[in-house]
Amino acid sequence: MTPEQYESRVAALATYIEEYINSVKETKGISLVIQKEDAAKNICELYDRYTEDIVRHWIKGSQKGNIIQNFKIIANTELAAIRIFPITIDGEAADQIKKYNVGLAIHIATSFLIDWNEIDPFKARKVISTDEEIIYFLEEHATWLYLLDTRFQFPLFSNSQVWRLFYYLLRDRVKTI
Repeated sequence: MTPEQYESRVAALATYIEEYINSVKETKGISLVIQKEDAAKNICELYDRYTEDIVRHWIKGSQKGNIIQNFKIIANTELAAIRIFPITIDGEAADQIKKYNVGLAIHIATSFLIDWNEIDPFKARKVISTDEEIIYFLEEHATWLYLLDTRFQFPLFSNSQVWRLFYYLLRDRVKTI
């Protein structure tokens, strides 16, 4: 990742984190606290390390110029956010805190997906919040992320296929609005 790409990715992550925190406060009245001062940088650095250690090892020579496809970037960033676990809430149980960290990771992933794939963000957010199949898909994915222990498992490639499938589903639903 070039320094410009790094700065752009960190800025986007910081925006997505802030959006999520504000959304939870507005919809649930809960004030989330970021326990790591540089959460966006930490997620981006872990993403970069996993990219070099895992992704590039497997795609070497398999893709023109070893360009990493967006769905792998999204999956890797989502899993890095789960591993960093940046959110805490005073007085809340650990399982509830983990649910909010999962929510943040999914928000980051869906935000990158929408931004990078030229999907109308207003239509996409409407579909994400109202379409029963989309909601079920994301709830099922959230359960999987909740149960995943990224200290021992980092299913990057299968998760990238989940995001590819979600993209096609979302794209098709947005077209109907």
